[in-house]
Order: sequence, then C-alpha cells, then structure tokens
Amino acid sequence: MYIISTIMKFTIITLVAWLGPAYAIQNGTAVKDSTLYPYFVTIGNPHVCGGAFLSLEPEAWVLTAAHCVYDAPLPPPSPNPYFASFGDVSRPDQHIEAITDWIVHPGYVTSSGDTDMRYDLALVKLKRPVKESSTVSRVAIYQDTMALNVNTTASVMGVGYTGFGLPQPSQLLHMLVQVTKYTPGSLEMTETNPPVNSAVCHGDSGGPLIERSPWSGRPYVLGILSRIFNAYDPDPGNATCPFNFDTSTNVTTDGYVNVAYFTSWIADMTGLSEQFLTTPPTADVSWPIPNLQKAVLSTANRDVPVPFHIITCIFIFSLFYHMV
Repeated sequence: MYIISTIMKFTIITLVAWLGPAYAIQNGTAVKDSTLYPYFVTIGNPHVCGGAFLSLEPEAWVLTAAHCVYDAPLPPPSPNPYFASFGDVSRPDQHIEAITDWIVHPGYVTSSGDTDMRYDLALVKLKRPVKESSTVSRVAIYQDTMALNVNTTASVMGVGYTGFGLPQPSQLLHMLVQVTKYTPGSLEMTETNPPVNSAVCHGDSGGPLIERSPWSGRPYVLGILSRIFNAYDPDPGNATCPFNFDTSTNVTTDGYVNVAYFTSWIADMTGLSEQFLTTPPTADVSWPIPNLQKAVLSTANRDVPVPFHIITCIFIFSLFYHMV
C-alpha cells in the first residue's frame, strides 16, 4: 500500500495486472488497424502494462510507468522472464522481445519509502534493436511550446481489464478522452475524463496519452497513465476495474505523468538528443495519417459487452487515488 499525506490521508492501491490473463479498457473499441498505434508496446512481465517506443535502434527504449517495473529484481533472473510485445493489434500475433534493463525515475520513491505519482516514469530497454515498419514505429514527446487547449480530445489505448470480472479481448482497445488539465512546464499531472461508463483499468498502466498535432496530424505522447482518481476497487483481492465513487456521473478522472517535463532526463538516461525525442519520425508517403476520430468511431465494439453493475456500499469519507 502506498500512502501520500498532507492534511488528508490518501490510500493508493496498485492497479497493475500481474502476469497471467491480461485485459483491456472498459467499454473501449477494438483497434482493427495495426498502423494506427505502431508505437504502442505491451509490457508482459514483470507486470502487464502499456508503453510507447521512444526509439527503435541502435537501442529500443520504451517509456512506461515506474510502478510497472520498480519492484522487480534487476538484473533479470535466469531464464529471463521479462518481455514486451508489439507490432500487431492482435495480441497472439505480436512480436515478443526480452526486456534486459530499466531505469526508474529517482524521484518516484521518496527518502521515506513513499511514492510520488508525479515521477511515475520508467525507461525500459529491450534486448535487441527493433526494425521500423508500418506497424512498428516510435512516437515523439509532446513539447511545452505546442498549443494545447483544455477540453481537447486525445486517445488512450491498452490491454487492461475490460470490466469487473470480464474476460480479455483478443485485440488492443482504445478510446477517446477529454483532456481537462494540462500545465506546461510543470510537474502537475495531466488529467482526462473518459466517456460515460468507460474507464481505464488494471493493466492499462504505463500506456501513452496521445495528442495529435492540429497542423500535421502527427501523434505525440502527452502523458503516461499513472492513476485513477476518486475510485475504488469493489473486490481488492481480485482487482479488475475500479468503480467511481460518484455514481451519479459514472465518469472517472485519470492522471498522467506530464512527459514533456521529463524530456531532459529521458535524453540523459537514453543518450538520445532532445531534438530526436521531440521530432516525429519521417513517415513513408504510403502511410496515410489516420483520422483518429473516424478510426475510433468506426471500429467494432469490444468482444464482450460490459453488463451494468449496481453496488451499494458504505465508505469512510476519504479521497482514494488508484494506481492504474
């Protein structure tokens, strides 16, 4: 259990999915086109999480959440159980590569042993370089100098649970969210609201929040998924998707690490230049820039519909932050 306290007491419950059955975004839609998010990476072990390629070669670096890896031992045990997968929206068809190392931001674990969600960031290194293709690419980091209007639309994707006690889908899922808070040049977390009755869940940790340039349509990683605010797990012993405290709205607020703030640290740790990290890759002219709104709205619904659950509970009034 992780605790951050000021005047109030905050209880934080880890929402990573352990190695085993992995699930995805609640009420998301299945991604049918593997070229839509070629930078998305599934961290399969030490915990099931999302991530995004920042580079492919000569070294393949993946950006994810610190809580996805920080409690696992390094160097990897033998045989190495840590791996990532990518290159296809169909999980059984993804390419698998071993994870050999990672770097957790030093600000994540404080001197008292608590964790600071604002620094919930890690860099994961794959064993071998990865070849670029139409379904495998890197993503640029959003820049503070780029205009971003509050209430703009962004996208999130993942392989976390699809709902309370529901089975896993066969493909990557995604949904559009509304960016409700973004503070350029600040440690403050970026916040979003998903559509009503939709949510990110356990196993979606570390996934990228993607904002597209209004001029070029190119994708940028704006945030890395870290927390769900004002929610609770109805069954903490078998955590899947948390429920919103406010049942009158059924809308959660999700917290993302502000990636732009850490560009210099990422450059120092990986040896990649800030210019490289913030510049989108040159796309082949045969790869059309996808219309995100159309892509999300036109993709088929996830494999299993989410039933409506009503739970009546009595809670002690406190503010719960859930680690995704």
